[in-house]
Amino acid sequence: MVTMLADLDNDMALHTALAQGWVVEPPVYAMTDALRRDRRVLQFILWRDGRPRVVTVDDTPEVRGWIDAQGWTVAVLR
Repeated sequence: MVTMLADLDNDMALHTALAQGWVVEPPVYAMTDALRRDRRVLQFILWRDGRPRVVTVDDTPEVRGWIDAQGWTVAVLR
């Protein structure tokens, strides 16, 4: 079972998807945002009913800590 982040103000799409039963498939991918090169993001691959979905959130210490607490790995894409 996934423990929810305490505060997902900027990451509501991820919070909503998890609450709706989407499941994260590790690893989580860390990368530079393609549109804003000064922004680092994390991409989660989610699955439900045999369908994938990608959710992108800001790469923050809080989200990294939450990922660690879930036991997921982060793959850095360059």
